[in-house]
Amino acid sequence: MQRAIINVRTLFKSRPLLANVVSFGSMYVCAEVAQQTILQKLDPTVREYDWPLVGRYAVIGTGIYAPALFYWYRYLDRVLPGKLVAVAVRKALIDQVLASSTLLVAFYTAMSVMEGKEDIFAELKAKFVPTYKLSCCFWIPAQCVNFFLVPPHLRVVTVGLCSFAWVNILCVMKRMCCLLCSSAVESAFWWSALSDRSLLLLPVVSSLRECGGNTGAILVHHPITAREMRDVETSS
Repeated sequence: MQRAIINVRTLFKSRPLLANVVSFGSMYVCAEVAQQTILQKLDPTVREYDWPLVGRYAVIGTGIYAPALFYWYRYLDRVLPGKLVAVAVRKALIDQVLASSTLLVAFYTAMSVMEGKEDIFAELKAKFVPTYKLSCCFWIPAQCVNFFLVPPHLRVVTVGLCSFAWVNILCVMKRMCCLLCSSAVESAFWWSALSDRSLLLLPVVSSLRECGGNTGAILVHHPITAREMRDVETSS
């Protein structure tokens, strides 16, 4: 075991780009698989894994995020050297403003391209702002710790570990909010039927379906996949 740890440390120091790309990509894929596993536990209608979606996450994690973060962190260390708390906070804020926003644009655009959508910027326009706002609450503190405590050659891996936790926490929150809001909408339907005012609810139902049928996306501000949209649409 000790020998394996030594070999891993040596690999991260001798081949840092390769080691970070492989490790980050693996954790990014595992985060999506874990998210789908949680959804299967919470939603009986979801019975199979969406392997094409997992493949798209693998492409983004290994081909875009890992190398981009690797070179970005090296650049930050060069222009803002040191391990003081103030330096770490400055790095975290710059990272959130520049890197996070750029990678979010790359994520939504690349996903739309791989899914074959006609308007590859539609999802980006709809979800960028709420997703970015929510990410600030998690990633700024996480990156402060990352820049202050973690050695430079392990920072991409640390982001991968944080991403694993982040994705699955949001997955559970999103599903819980979706179930709560679905119950509320169902109650509203019964009330309208009893009072013969169903026409008043048509704009509300229309708005929910324009959001993909997933009210949890409105409350939690987390992007949902096309498969989740179809599942909610079918169940409703």
